[in-house]
Amino acid sequence: MYKEMKKQLIVGTTALVIGGCIAASSQAAFLTWDPTTNNVVVGETFDVNIFVGGLQPGEDLAGFDIDALFDNSMLDFSGYTLYDGLGDLAAFEAEDWSDGDDGYGLANLTEVSYLYDLSAQPDSF
Repeated sequence: MYKEMKKQLIVGTTALVIGGCIAASSQAAFLTWDPTTNNVVVGETFDVNIFVGGLQPGEDLAGFDIDALFDNSMLDFSGYTLYDGLGDLAAFEAEDWSDGDDGYGLANLTEVSYLYDLSAQPDSF
């Protein structure tokens, strides 16, 4: 059951993710979806970490907008946490424009960086 839900989540967002992460160079940036566990019992909470990788020298990520589709009869979206790779939210270096869960099986995560120079970003985070 979990594997099918995970597959639906990944398949449902692949087109959006690819469209938002393709770099101009011959090697594209990519997203990795990393669940914290492979087995989940009904009613149990689990996390999915999303990482960006493959940024080439001179390529910076200044923002992202990810829509994750899921079967809301099988999963509940309980929240999200953003990493500071695009800037410190508390210092107004970046802004969280995420809508979170729309209640109908769509979770939106959006962050925009206000930093002028993003060249110190690691190639993955």
